[in-house]
Amino acid sequence: MKVKDIILLIFGFAFFTLNSISFEIVFEDEDIYETVLKYELTEDKRSYKVVGITKSSTDDIVIPEIYDGLPVTEIDWNSMKRSTNKNIFIPKTISKIIYQFDPYDKDYSDKANTSIKKIEVDLSNPYYYSDDCNVIVEKETHRLIITSPLSTIPSTTKIIGSYAFASNKLNGASEIKLPEGIRIIEPYAFYNCSYLKSLSIPDSVIKIGEGCFTSCDQLSRVDLNCDLISIEKETFYDCSALKNINIPSTVIEIKDSAFYSCESLSNIELPDSVEYIGNYVFGYSGLKEIVLPEKVKVINESLFYKCHELSNIRLSDSTRIIGKSAFGSCSSLTDLYLPEKIEYIYGGAFSWCEKLEKINIPSQTKEIGSEAFSGCKSLKSIDLPDSLTSIGNSAFSGCEKLKEITIPEGISKINTRTFQKCIQLERVYLPENITSIEASAFDSCEKLENIDLPNGITSIGNSAFSKCISLSSIIIPDSVTKIGARAFMDCVSLKEVVLSENLKSIENNVFCGCISLESILIPSKVEAIRREAFAECESLKVIKIQSETLSVYSDTFEDSENIEKIIYYGSESKWNENVEFDDKKLLARVELIFTE
Repeated sequence: MKVKDIILLIFGFAFFTLNSISFEIVFEDEDIYETVLKYELTEDKRSYKVVGITKSSTDDIVIPEIYDGLPVTEIDWNSMKRSTNKNIFIPKTISKIIYQFDPYDKDYSDKANTSIKKIEVDLSNPYYYSDDCNVIVEKETHRLIITSPLSTIPSTTKIIGSYAFASNKLNGASEIKLPEGIRIIEPYAFYNCSYLKSLSIPDSVIKIGEGCFTSCDQLSRVDLNCDLISIEKETFYDCSALKNINIPSTVIEIKDSAFYSCESLSNIELPDSVEYIGNYVFGYSGLKEIVLPEKVKVINESLFYKCHELSNIRLSDSTRIIGKSAFGSCSSLTDLYLPEKIEYIYGGAFSWCEKLEKINIPSQTKEIGSEAFSGCKSLKSIDLPDSLTSIGNSAFSGCEKLKEITIPEGISKINTRTFQKCIQLERVYLPENITSIEASAFDSCEKLENIDLPNGITSIGNSAFSKCISLSSIIIPDSVTKIGARAFMDCVSLKEVVLSENLKSIENNVFCGCISLESILIPSKVEAIRREAFAECESLKVIKIQSETLSVYSDTFEDSENIEKIIYYGSESKWNENVEFDDKKLLARVELIFTE
């Protein structure tokens, strides 16, 4: 090898070696200065806020007093959620800790209070302390704001802050000791604290915030040894294991959804002090029986909705209102006494109480709302009081065993689907002041044989009596000016029909499928018989037409193959001049008779 080549080889090796050494030095330098915490300048630009955390090579997160020459004064605690199994040390310079819990952020709710191992606050910090309890407490208010799985509550604590123990697994413990001296437990303080099984609230507590124990799904016992005035909204929402709880004698109100979805709660004793119980309070709960205090005047919306085990309930004699869906789908309720002062039974109040056989409507009741008793398949009879002025849509729809109903004088119309699918309904007594029967009011009342429509009724709605398969005859009073489409469709036993003299049209499918109808008289004021009005009337043989001016569609009598005669009350010339009969095939095969 030439000297020149040897020199180049040595030089190249040296160059490669130096570059390799340089690369390793840079890597080690970056590792040494790796940033664990992320910072942002605060609004006044005079200090820094901790806003994030990256990977850490140690077990401890030590927040410095100074960063880049300025003090570190704030912490966005949300950024601590990545500090899994870390010890966190808070310096004396921290004056503000921002803690915003988002229960809808699964990642955060799983880690916010479960990832931290130990919390320690510098003893010199003028704003916060930890008191060797692995918590953060505000010094001025003694409000506990941050916890870890290893936390205990300092004896100096006056307030447990919102979401303080949210999603905290308590290091597997089943109970938290609340020291005497605590005054307030703020909203959602123990939200989703899923390991908590029992709790005793000390007598120093004067308020428990809304949603405080929401989704504590193993909480089975709560002792309220305090003088609460109110059980707040959603306090025990979705506490599915809750079996035992005492309500203090000082409680005046129980707010919305307080015990919603407490599936194991079979019994609860409410003190006489209670005056108000909100919406959905016991909805989806396991209640089997309950006595409501005398001061409770309103059974609010969905109060006992889907309490499938509820079979025994006593209402206060002062009750005046049964709210929407108050007892909806209480499938074990067989009978209920309603106090005499009740004036309003609102929509869906007893809907789908499938075993309800007996219920009284008090003599002062003014209104029965929409679907109030819909789906009450076992309800055999019900007496409607004279005080009643309104019955809502579908109020008794699907009451399959109801056989007879008398509508009181104060009712002026039968609303949409009021008695739809009351398949055992045989007799209906309507008052004289009824002005209308709305759509599907008696649809599919299969046992209804006849009904007397009072003079004064002006309209019969769409499908009002459709599929009343036992209805044999109907007289439409002359006060009726309108009959809706399909009003008597598929009334297969209907043989006799007397139409109102003041009808101007016979709408689509009104008598379609009335296979027993043998003849029909079209009154003089009818100007149109619309599509399929008498289609599939297999027994129809004679059509009598008094109307002078009339339009008949080509399919008005579709598939009514046995028509033999059309009798026109007038001359042939008037027929040719005033009647537009589009069904030429029908005219070609029947006998057309003129009376003049």
